[in-house]
Amino acid sequence: METQVLSRQQAFALGYSDKQIKARIRRGEWEHVRRGVYVDGPAWRAMDALGRHRVSIQAVRLTLNDDAVVSHISAAILHGWDSWRVPLDTVTVTREPPQHPRREAGVDHHVATLAADEVVEIRGMRVTSPERTMVDVARSYAFEQAVVLCDGALRSGAALGRALELYLRQSQWPGARHALPAIEFADGGSESVGESRLRVLCHRHGLPRPILQAPIYGLDGCVIARGDLLFEDERTLVEFDGKLKYGRGARFDVDPREVLFKEKRREDAIREEAGLEVVRVVWSDLDSPDHTAARLRAAFARAHARHHRAA
Repeated sequence: METQVLSRQQAFALGYSDKQIKARIRRGEWEHVRRGVYVDGPAWRAMDALGRHRVSIQAVRLTLNDDAVVSHISAAILHGWDSWRVPLDTVTVTREPPQHPRREAGVDHHVATLAADEVVEIRGMRVTSPERTMVDVARSYAFEQAVVLCDGALRSGAALGRALELYLRQSQWPGARHALPAIEFADGGSESVGESRLRVLCHRHGLPRPILQAPIYGLDGCVIARGDLLFEDERTLVEFDGKLKYGRGARFDVDPREVLFKEKRREDAIREEAGLEVVRVVWSDLDSPDHTAARLRAAFARAHARHHRAA
């Protein structure tokens, strides 16, 4: 449920006096999230950074003129994309000339002329389109952060061809030089932040580009599994286990031991019937990229040796 944001003028219209507003803030019932804008206090204090950013976007839209369009990382958040290690303490908007770029009062103001098809509406707010947002964030962040966002864009239905078209219009803009690699590398088949970061890890270590969400076939020709990252020529399947399948992320009505047993049988079938090596990567492995890349190369070597023994 979206948290209601209330401006000072709206509070007056509802019958609150200035004294009552101050009393609610003092008691913690309301939180002052922006000058002249309030939100439910307990709800605000319970929010994570992402939730607070969403509320801050609503607060900013109450205080800016209608020409401001939510853009960049703030637009990505409203589109529902995943992000990783991107600061969320500043709301980002794009405004039409002759406004000037500036950062003030927790708002980063960009200036650009937006075409009609580069703006959409989300919950009553004008927001840059998915493809425009994809290019903006690719220009704004380092490769790994940009790939996570761009994967999320494509996963949500953004059109890569349209994004590349918009990129060409911005090819001389700040940050454009490093935006293109992230856009071209993006893949909507990546289902999570962890899978996106794992793909970046493989890329940086010169490993082949894997097939994402690949069907794995058994001896009878039927699909026995769907793999996160399949290195087809290397006969290796890499599973990213960032979803806590056996812990708090598991269903409460399923015995974790039963889940673990079924997963082991699944991996055995992949090895025995599909002839693939299986490597499981978890979140902590992403913080040891050299070691993780070495594990994958070792799996490639084992698969190669096993294939030649069988031949």
